[in-house]
Amino acid sequence: MQIQQVASQLAIQPDTIRRWERVGLIPPVRRDSDGLRIFSDRDVDWLKCVKILNQLGVSDDFQREYMKLVSLGNQAEPARHSLIKEELAKIQNNHHCLLTAIDQLEKLAEDR
Repeated sequence: MQIQQVASQLAIQPDTIRRWERVGLIPPVRRDSDGLRIFSDRDVDWLKCVKILNQLGVSDDFQREYMKLVSLGNQAEPARHSLIKEELAKIQNNHHCLLTAIDQLEKLAEDR
């Protein structure tokens, strides 16, 4: 698949995909003889993962570290799981704080 097709499928901009590749959030994508990116199913899976992590506000540093651990294969599985668990705990804490703030704001709105 070419970049326009992938971008349309995932509802992201082609420039976003290019940036993610340039800054190391996804592995380098294979190119054809004209230099155009050709995305495999694995590449699309990476993009889906990065899109979700970005929606959750996960840092680029975390994403690069996770990608590095994936590239190391099975021997890095415990480190990958640990990294994900730590990040999930942060996200869950942020979620809890956000829900608390929403409740407080709703109470303020009701007091008026």
